[in-house]
Amino acid sequence: MVAADTITVETVCVIMLQSWIQPVLATRLFHLCNTPIKVDINPKAENSMRRFIIGLALTFLCADVLADHITPEEVVRETTDAVLSRLENERADLKDHPDRLQQLVRELIIPHFDFDTMSRLALGRYWKYLDDTQKTCFTSTFHNILVERYAYILLSYDQQKITYQPPRNLSRQGYLTVVQNIILKNGNVIPVEYPMRPLEDGWKVIDLVIDNISLVRSHRVAFQEEIRNKGLGIFLEENLDCDY
Repeated sequence: MVAADTITVETVCVIMLQSWIQPVLATRLFHLCNTPIKVDINPKAENSMRRFIIGLALTFLCADVLADHITPEEVVRETTDAVLSRLENERADLKDHPDRLQQLVRELIIPHFDFDTMSRLALGRYWKYLDDTQKTCFTSTFHNILVERYAYILLSYDQQKITYQPPRNLSRQGYLTVVQNIILKNGNVIPVEYPMRPLEDGWKVIDLVIDNISLVRSHRVAFQEEIRNKGLGIFLEENLDCDY
């Protein structure tokens, strides 16, 4: 219970963190809670003061968060536009030097992916058996897999038209999926879905679903079959890109 004669910033934080507010905003507000700021009030004015403080916090924090973080669709659109612009300007060079194409992917695309979450989902129930070093190594390995896969996808692009559908809700945690449609010259449409989650530094992609085939899910099936056949130890020895 809140003391009748005081309200602290920590109190506001607890209220906000337990409410519907977006995780990014709640996290930002939580960081303001390190130093208690007590406000003496009349007990009868407690509810009014509570509403005032929350409203004031929302006014400033929402403006700050919205200025720092773009929407999920904007993340996908702006990243796609930047990548395709580079691809058109440097196509010949990138085809002759695949390493430069992978560098483009690392520079423009990879920062928008949440590899910790993707790696955990891809390894499924076996993730909990890895120690911290193995988890870091596996995440690096999965990172490299995505770089190679995305570089291959980019090379197949040939000025196809791209359209977008409105983002769809994925979960109560505020996850969304952005759907990008690539329209081929023969009229066929390839949907590319970007499931995304909100983090403190913006929206991050947690899977890549191309023509209804999930990168994470397909690798999880392959990984788990290999682990069942060989055992987790041999799987790690054969698939990790680093020593542990």
